[in-house]
Amino acid sequence: MLCSFKLTVWEYKMANGWTEERRKKQAEAIKSWKPWKKSTGPRIAEGKKQSSVNALKHGRRRRIDDEFRRLFRLNRELRQLTLKIALRDDMKGLRQTIGVLDNERKS
Repeated sequence: MLCSFKLTVWEYKMANGWTEERRKKQAEAIKSWKPWKKSTGPRIAEGKKQSSVNALKHGRRRRIDDEFRRLFRLNRELRQLTLKIALRDDMKGLRQTIGVLDNERKS
């Protein structure tokens, strides 16, 4: 069972307190205000300094993520190669065992 309680129609429509009509009205109001046109970014030196390193911070994080991905890929490739070598060695040992058994059978 996903949910142990049932919502009434009113609770479902008003789950976050916003009706569809209220949502549309708010969207229209925001479009008329256009707050994104009034945004000027940081105004004081401290804010400018902090925002100036955003790209560097995110770029560094990206490089770290890329490095982790590369290391995980190399680890996966190493495990696959190790498995192939182990299988090859097992096959070699199996062939030797079969060869010994064949020699015993022939004699």
